[in-house]
Amino acid sequence: MGQDLRTLYRDAQEEDPRLKEGHLNRFEQKLDRSFQKKSSNNIWLSIAAMIVVVFAVTYTIYKPTEDKLSNQNTIKTTTLSLGDLSPELKKVETFYTQGIQLEMASLSSESDSKLVKAYFDKKERLDQSYAELETELNDHGPTEENVQAMIDNLQLRLQLLFQLKNRLKTIKSNNDESKTII
Repeated sequence: MGQDLRTLYRDAQEEDPRLKEGHLNRFEQKLDRSFQKKSSNNIWLSIAAMIVVVFAVTYTIYKPTEDKLSNQNTIKTTTLSLGDLSPELKKVETFYTQGIQLEMASLSSESDSKLVKAYFDKKERLDQSYAELETELNDHGPTEENVQAMIDNLQLRLQLLFQLKNRLKTIKSNNDESKTII
């Protein structure tokens, strides 16, 4: 089994490795035929690739527009407030919010700062609570308890404002009386 590689190599060099006549022509013909088949396949692949690209571009152009519209719709639906539930609740909400705004506008700027600051701290907590109630209304839908809590919140804000104004009047009248006594 052991053959001498040197002998094999010498024997292989002595043979003339010439190709048969026309081998080169036959090889070129086979090569041309295979390229012709592949080129016809390449045309169909190119057409398919172009169709895929057209669909991808169309999808990218029109899909963001649909997303924007759906985002706008969700924004509209997530900003549900008490007044959006019914006309009666709209009247109640408008009554209290306008009352609060009117009373806030009538506060004098010369008011006792500690008392006004304490009111604004309470009002800020009530505003946060109202925002949480609105979030709950949007997340879970309207319930009787939620609607009542929102109305109570508005009532409490207005009542606190009336109490503030009454205390400021009392303080002012006490200051006026003390000035007249002196």
